[in-house]
Order: sequence, then C-alpha cells, then structure tokens
Amino acid sequence: LKKIPQYNPSTGAVLGTTGNTASCAVGYGWSPSSRYFLVSTTTPRMNVDNGVRLYKYNGLEVTGDSSLLSWNNDVFMPDQLLAAEFVPAPDGVYPDRPQTPPR
Repeated sequence: LKKIPQYNPSTGAVLGTTGNTASCAVGYGWSPSSRYFLVSTTTPRMNVDNGVRLYKYNGLEVTGDSSLLSWNNDVFMPDQLLAAEFVPAPDGVYPDRPQTPPR
C-alpha cells in the first residue's frame, strides 16, 4: 500500500490518493468515524520496523504530539506487533458526514 485511496462513501467513486504513506504496510483500515486511516507493519510478514501510523481523512499524518495517540511513532518500535485495528462501533454512533471540500 503505497498510496491511500480516498472514496466518496455515497457513490464509491475514487476521489484521489494520498502520497507515499507506507510501502511495507501489512494491515490498514478506516476508523468507525471515517475520519482516520490506520496503516500497520506487523509480524510475521515483517519482523523489522513493526509499527502503526495513523492518518487523518485528508492524508495528513497524526503525530505523537496529538492527543489522539498514546504513543510517539518516532520512538514506538515494538519487537513484534501482531495486529493493529480499530474497534468497530455500533451503527448510528457516528453521523454520516459529507466530505470536506478542498481548501
């Protein structure tokens, strides 16, 4: 997964892609709120550089100085990361919001 595709949830049309994010990604997925995208490198596929990266829906990386993360990606390097994923939320917890228009 080198680029994150961005889709219109109503039509399924591809809106575009976001930069070179994770060339060794093993796992990835959208958050239940559809505002964040997680990319992970995990064992046993990769035994080095295991870790997690979190991106906002617009492609900007959420960094360790954010209140959203309990870790700092620059220093969080686990020996073996088996999986990383969001916990599903029941229907109706997050509203279906329209995409943000470009600035």
